[in-house]
Amino acid sequence: MITHGRFSGTGRAAAWVAADIVRIEDGRLAAACPNGIDVYFENVGGAFRQAVLPLLKDFARVPVCGLIAQYNAPGPGPGPNLLPATMREVLSKSLTLRGYIPAARAAAYYRAATAQDS
Repeated sequence: MITHGRFSGTGRAAAWVAADIVRIEDGRLAAACPNGIDVYFENVGGAFRQAVLPLLKDFARVPVCGLIAQYNAPGPGPGPNLLPATMREVLSKSLTLRGYIPAARAAAYYRAATAQDS
């Protein structure tokens, strides 16, 4: 999800993201981020990730929590292998990608939540 000024807030941001493919094709995604993107929360993958990649600023951060576009795919999708181009962007822009699984943090979340109650 990209949050940008007027799109902040879960409901409005989710509604804005609903037609993501249309915005990719007609340039509205790039127009919504004229200064580039500092942080992109990756939870989709696929065409949306490929559209966001060139908009990431140097030293942008990308927490990767999911790749829902690929969950039901039986294997690599049709078309060219995009990994080399993606890694070129990671290297040339000094991007930081960090994967995480929210369930792996459940115990720490529980400790923090219960510590506030005491």
